[in-house]
Amino acid sequence: MDVLFPVAIRFALSRVVVSLALLVLPTGLAHAAPFAYIPNYNSHDVSVIDTATNLVIATVQLNASSGAIDVAVNASGTRVYLLAGGGVSIIDTATNTVAGFIPVTGSLRGMAANHSGTRLYITDTGSKSIVVVDTSINTVIGTVPLGASTSGSISVDVNLAGTRVYVVNLESENVSVIDAVTNTVVATVVVGDEPVGVAVNSAGTRAYVANRRSGSVSVIDAATNTVVATVAVGGAAAGVAVNPAGTRAYVTLQHSGLVSVVDATTNTVVTSIAVGKGSTGVDVNPAGTRVYVANAFSNTVSVIDTATNAVITTVAVGTLPIALGHFIGPSSEYSRSYVQKAYVAYYGRPADPGGQAYWAGRMDEEGQSLNAIIGAFGNSDEFNRRYGGLTNTQLVTLIYQQALGRNPDQGGLDWYVAELVAGRRTLQTITLDVLNGATTAPDSTIVANKLDVAAYFTAKVAVGCAYGTEQDGVDVLAIVTALDASVSGAKAAIDAGCGP
Repeated sequence: MDVLFPVAIRFALSRVVVSLALLVLPTGLAHAAPFAYIPNYNSHDVSVIDTATNLVIATVQLNASSGAIDVAVNASGTRVYLLAGGGVSIIDTATNTVAGFIPVTGSLRGMAANHSGTRLYITDTGSKSIVVVDTSINTVIGTVPLGASTSGSISVDVNLAGTRVYVVNLESENVSVIDAVTNTVVATVVVGDEPVGVAVNSAGTRAYVANRRSGSVSVIDAATNTVVATVAVGGAAAGVAVNPAGTRAYVTLQHSGLVSVVDATTNTVVTSIAVGKGSTGVDVNPAGTRVYVANAFSNTVSVIDTATNAVITTVAVGTLPIALGHFIGPSSEYSRSYVQKAYVAYYGRPADPGGQAYWAGRMDEEGQSLNAIIGAFGNSDEFNRRYGGLTNTQLVTLIYQQALGRNPDQGGLDWYVAELVAGRRTLQTITLDVLNGATTAPDSTIVANKLDVAAYFTAKVAVGCAYGTEQDGVDVLAIVTALDASVSGAKAAIDAGCGP
């Protein structure tokens, strides 16, 4: 089977396949669901799959001297980076055309981007180092030596906060852990035989490493940089991906054409799913409802329903799709902004990055209707824990206070309470009413200011600031009013808590 791969990627694949709402949609709004970008090595192109329809909507021809294996999508979904032909090709997702090329020298094998999309980390096996690219200037800005104890660095992943980079070293059978702030190696973790792919969960607490020859997954505790579990998954383990909730890891088994599903709580395999031949790259959509698997020898992508653990469709793509890395784009900005609104009004706090991504992904799947997900969004342990003992009057008042910074007028309060009692409305739908009704000042100004601060807070957390408690998030929004000074004051408080 391995002889089917071209000489140029024999190292990568002959030994192991590696490196590894009630809202009206505005007219003309693009990107109603994330796209999957599948690099096809032999046909030197990229298949763009609309994950709403699971149809290929574009094929982008690369100008590089060879096809791509590794792929990364930036946080806004505007750029796709592909490691190919002595550098990185850049696709503009608005036009699905090649928009640039970043030359990088060395024996390049694997690549990943940080969550914010400001940095690319590329393995150079020849110099035993990681090449760091600044995507704002599309230039190499430095290298990180991995050390003499490493060999065959082949795949990379970065935690959501962008503070840690995990590099799989195939030949030395260990993982280098890099501090992305200082660009230094802080730990080297021994894993299984012939480690291949790596994936970090959204909380940044665990890194999962697929070991081809061992037929296992090493689970690394990010706090101690030690292996805390080894899960037998089957031979020729190649790619690995973790769902947004961090409850499942999906591991491709290249030779058998299977995907092993690992329960991340018990570290046991719960099922195996037959996909295509040469199953290699794997990624999970932002909502966690679908898993996409690139089948290198079948020239297809299998789409798995995570609720049933069954393949629901198979998409024909180009020749030799390997697709290592995070190849599915983020949820839409439209959905992320409305989910942030829902967090502010319903929970009184900014969204955490993982929760925002998950619910925005769900919203995209429902045609960008917040109404379609608001029921599930509001039915949570957090709500029951914080608000379970309040009366209907107190709950309606709280929604007004969190969204608008004021109490409801008596007539509106009485009407909403009566609607709740009669079962004609829920707290979730009342939240939507309040949000949609804030169209004039000062209500509209207060909502805009709260959302400004909430987005600032969420962005800080995404790049490494600790969220703290739920109450910390509530407290920072409670000081925001219609005054500009309240916005700058809240942002100053956030900066003081987690640094500029």
